[in-house]
Amino acid sequence: MYRYRQFTVSQKLMNLSFKNDDIGYTTRQQDELLPSISSQQTKRSPKHNSHYTGCQRMYQKAFSHSDTFNQEFEHSRKYVDQKIQFLLKQHIEPVKDQVEDLIQKEINRQVYNKQKQANIQQYLKKLHK
Repeated sequence: MYRYRQFTVSQKLMNLSFKNDDIGYTTRQQDELLPSISSQQTKRSPKHNSHYTGCQRMYQKAFSHSDTFNQEFEHSRKYVDQKIQFLLKQHIEPVKDQVEDLIQKEINRQVYNKQKQANIQQYLKKLHK
C-alpha cells in the first residue's frame, strides 16, 4: 500500500468496486474480462487497465451528467420564457390600454394645471399693473 502521498487517492480509486445488478460481476471484474483498447495499445497490467477504464468511465459519466444538466437548463429556460409570455398575454396586455389611458389623463391634467397656473399668473400681473 502506498504511503500518504498523491498516490493514495488513485490507490483508493483502484480499490473501489461497484456492484452491477444485471450481471453478477463488479466493475473491476468486468473491466478485466473485457478486452480494452488501452491495454492492447499500451500493454499495461490489468490492474492498471481497470483503474484507467474506471477513471474513463467516471469521466464519461461526469460529462453525460453535464450534458443532461445543460439540456434540463435549456428546457427550464424555455419553460420560463413561455411562462413569462403567457403571463404577459394573460395579465399585462389587457391592462396595458388602461394604464396608457391613465398615463395620458395624468399628462393632460398636468398640462391643464400648468396652463391654469400660467393664466392665473398673467391675471395677477394684469391686476398689479
